This record gives sequence, C-alpha cells and structure tokens, in this order.
Amino acid sequence: MIESVYKARKVYTNPNIVITMQPQSRFVNVGGEVKSPQRVPFTPDLTVLSAINAAGGFSPFADQRRIRLLRGQQVTIIDAKKIRTDPSRDVQLEPGDQVEVPQSLDDRERELMESEMAAALAGAGMSREAAAERVRESAEEIRTRAHKRALSSLIVDAIAEQEKIEVSDDELAARVAHIVTRSSGRERDRVAEHYRSEESRALLRQAMRREKTLDLLLTRAQSEGENAAGEAPSDAPA
Repeated sequence: MIESVYKARKVYTNPNIVITMQPQSRFVNVGGEVKSPQRVPFTPDLTVLSAINAAGGFSPFADQRRIRLLRGQQVTIIDAKKIRTDPSRDVQLEPGDQVEVPQSLDDRERELMESEMAAALAGAGMSREAAAERVRESAEEIRTRAHKRALSSLIVDAIAEQEKIEVSDDELAARVAHIVTRSSGRERDRVAEHYRSEESRALLRQAMRREKTLDLLLTRAQSEGENAAGEAPSDAPA
C-alpha cells in the first residue's frame, strides 16, 4: 500500500519498501545489591539466581531473602536461601523481567543510625568532617546496636503498616526545619544541605514513622492502664 501511494504521487517510480520490526527486549535487568548491576542477555534457561550470578553475585550488603522479581505489574518476593535448599524453587525468567536485590535490614538500620548520629553531631556544632570521623570511630558499636534495632523495627514497621501510620511532607519539612534551626550558625548550611538529599529525607521519614508508632503504642498502653485501675474492685467493706 505504501508503494502504491509513492507511485500515485510520483515520489518514486519503482519503490521497494522494507519495514524492520524491532525485536522484543531480550534482556533481563538485574540491579540493587549485586556486584555489577547490568542488563543480562536472556537465554531460555535463565533463572533468578543465574541472572544474579551473571551480575557478579550478591554484594556483602544484600538481603538474600527478599529479592524482588518485577514482571509487568506483578511483584514476586523470592528467598535465595530457600532456593539453595530446594533448587526447584528458582524462578524461570522472561525477557523484560527486572530483578532487584534490596539492602539487608541490618545495613539499612546502620545507615539510618549513622545519618542520625552525624546530624546530631553537626547540630551540636561539630564540622562535617569531624562528625564523619566520629561516626567511623563508632562503627562497631553502631553495627551492634543496628542489629538489635533491626529486630525490633520489624515489629514496629509491621504495626505502622497495620495502623496505616504515615509521615506527611509537611511533618517532614517541619522536622527538618527544627533540626536546621537548632544547628550552630556555621554548620546550619551544611545540615540543610544534608537534608536536601532524598536519601537523608527518606531515612528521617522512616525514623519519624517509627516514633509515631511507638507514641501510639505508649498512649494506648497508658489508656488501658488507667482503665484497668478505674475498674479494679474495691476491697473496702460496705
């Protein structure tokens, strides 16, 4: 039909039209906590673990129990440790799939605690370089505390999810402003710059969400305690 139009309009006298169709994507994207995030060429025998191995394997900070497989609108959580026990659990991949390996919970908590400590030190007037050095010196203590906090945060985060507790943008902005204004004059700009980072704001939002959840639990516990005290039977004789 295209050739007929060209002939009728005398654009070409004897056109030969060839239409090349783009082939379907023949890659699988592997990202997150792998040693070499990349597009892995698809092969019929490609699985989640073989794709991760093709991307260099897991990084030291990978959460191997919560690998995310994204296929269109569907998200599947995969546990690599279970696959090693039972290889039949490994999932066959399709062209265009995305495999995302998240950071371990311990390491997320460690980053959050390091960010909190650095911000507190900067707010107390310490320079960014000195604060970073103090955080590095406290690395072992932070790692130990982060592991303990990671275990408790699983429960708190689950409650926050159940109660639909969120931190609004206005609440986050107010907390950032409070932290910045508390900082000494020479460090104020540095603290403000720190919280312009999306990652820093995300970590602060997570910490605030947990604070709100713990406040809710504390308020409920106090209310239940007061109700129980008010309902206690009296031992005094009539």
